[in-house]
Amino acid sequence: LAASSDDPEYAATLAGVLDDAGRPLEAEHWREIAASRYDELVSRHPEAFADHAADFWAAWRRGEKQLSGPPPASVFHRG
Repeated sequence: LAASSDDPEYAATLAGVLDDAGRPLEAEHWREIAASRYDELVSRHPEAFADHAADFWAAWRRGEKQLSGPPPASVFHRG
């Protein structure tokens, strides 16, 4: 689903699951796909996607401040 969906939340969630499973390189791949897709969607439909993209980028930035690498997987899980 993450590979075929337009929704970047699937890729972001998969990145979190892969981080939790101890597969950080694969997680980073999916996190980059999510980031690229959010950028594309915000540029085309800012009103519809700005809040979702802001959540994604805020989670990423919080993780970068706490760690030297990518943010912990838990910041990508939406509940």
